[in-house]
Amino acid sequence: MTDYHRKYLTVTLPDGTKQQLQFYGRTEREAAAKRDRAKAEYEAGLLVLGPKATVAQYAKALAEELKDPSDLTRLQRLIVDQIGWLKLDEVRATHIRAIYRLLGGMSSSSITKGVALVRRFFRQAVADYLLVRDPTLNVPRPQAAETPGHRAMTEQEEELFLALLRERIPDGKHAYDVAFGLQYACGLRPSEVRALQRSDLHLGADPYVSITKACKGSTTEIGPPKTKAGIRDVPIPAWFVPLLEEGTAKDSLFVVPGARGGPMTKSCLRFRWDWLYRAMHRQAGARLYRNEIVLSPLRQDLTQYCLRHTYCTNLAFAGVREVVAMAWMGHDDPDMVRQVYADAESAKLQRRSVAILNDATL
Repeated sequence: MTDYHRKYLTVTLPDGTKQQLQFYGRTEREAAAKRDRAKAEYEAGLLVLGPKATVAQYAKALAEELKDPSDLTRLQRLIVDQIGWLKLDEVRATHIRAIYRLLGGMSSSSITKGVALVRRFFRQAVADYLLVRDPTLNVPRPQAAETPGHRAMTEQEEELFLALLRERIPDGKHAYDVAFGLQYACGLRPSEVRALQRSDLHLGADPYVSITKACKGSTTEIGPPKTKAGIRDVPIPAWFVPLLEEGTAKDSLFVVPGARGGPMTKSCLRFRWDWLYRAMHRQAGARLYRNEIVLSPLRQDLTQYCLRHTYCTNLAFAGVREVVAMAWMGHDDPDMVRQVYADAESAKLQRRSVAILNDATL
C-alpha cells in the first residue's frame, strides 16, 4: 500500500474560524506543490476548502458551477440530504452505494444523470486536492426499471384507439383526449402536450404545430423542451385537424388546460390516460371487476409512450426518411429512430411473408 505524504496549511475562513488544511501526495514534493497552490489561491482571495470541510459545504461551493436547475435538485436530494453532514474525507463506497440505491428502479435516463452528477462531484473534489481517492470508483451503477411501454401499438390497439378518439373528442366530455391524439398524430411528448398553447397551433392550408416549450418533470413549470432538437415544427395530419379544432379549449391559453386553467398536471394526464386505456379494453370485450381489468384480449403494457413510438413506426411505414423522422420527433440521438425503423422493416417483412404463405395455400 502506498504511503502518502502530508503537508499542512492553516487558513482563516470567512466566518473568522481557523482551519488546518491537509494536502496529500505520493511524494513530499507533490504534497508541497498542492499546498503551495492552495496557499496562492487563498492569498488571491479565493475560498479554500479542505478535506475536513463537510460535503454540504463543498456542495454549496460547487453549486455555483451548476447551471441546470435539475442538477441542483439532484445535488440536494442525492448528496446534501443523504451525506451532507459527513466530512469529505469520511465518505466511503458504502455511502455511494446507499445513494445509488435511491436511484434503483428509476428509468435508465434518470439513473445515468444521477450517477453522472455524483461521480462529477467527487472527481472534482479529487481534482481540487480535497480527496486522495474518488469514493465512487468501482461502485456499480444501479439497475434501471423495466420499460415495457416503449413499443408501437398493435393493429387492433390502433383501430380501437382511433375509433375512441373520433367518438369521444366531439362529445365534449372527453375533449382532453386530444392530448393523446397529439402524441399519436404528431409524436409529441406528454410534457410537450401539457405546455402546448393555442398560439402554437397553425391550422391553415399546411397545418403544423410549433414545439418551443415543455413542462419540467412532474411540475407545471414551463421551460424549454427536453433537448435542443425538441424545438421544432411538426406537420399535423389532415384527418386530425377537425378533432384538434373540436377538442382544443376555447376559453384557455392552453390546448389541454388543467383544472385552474394552467397546464395540466402530469398525474392528471396520466389519470385521463387510464380512463381511455380502460375504455379500449372495454371495447375489446375485456372483463372488469371494480373498474380493474381482469381478463382482456389486449396486452396490459400499453402506455402513453406507445403513442409516440407508434408515430415513429408509422413514419417508417410511410417511407419518411430517418433524418426527417428525427427532426419531427425532436431527437438528437439517431439510435432510437434507427431501432424503430429496423423494427418497422422487420414487421413489413413478416407481413409480406404471411401474405406469400396465404397465397401459396390457396
